[in-house]
Amino acid sequence: ARKEILLSGKDWIAAVKNAPTAKAADELAIEGEYRIYEVFTELAGPPILNVVELQKSLRSAPAVRLDTPAVVLVGAPNV
Repeated sequence: ARKEILLSGKDWIAAVKNAPTAKAADELAIEGEYRIYEVFTELAGPPILNVVELQKSLRSAPAVRLDTPAVVLVGAPNV
């Protein structure tokens, strides 16, 4: 994913540098930014969303304090 985003960025930079006018370069830069964003959301979006979901679930997990004693009850439910 990283390599494809990098190559896409380099292609758009080359297109902007070779634009005949400043106006065309500006239009190409805006279009290139949009296209790179599309590539990023397509390739890197799902893994990033998974990390965000993992962060949210870990926020609600109880904190373990290793310096305090703990009681562990073992047995079948309703015993």
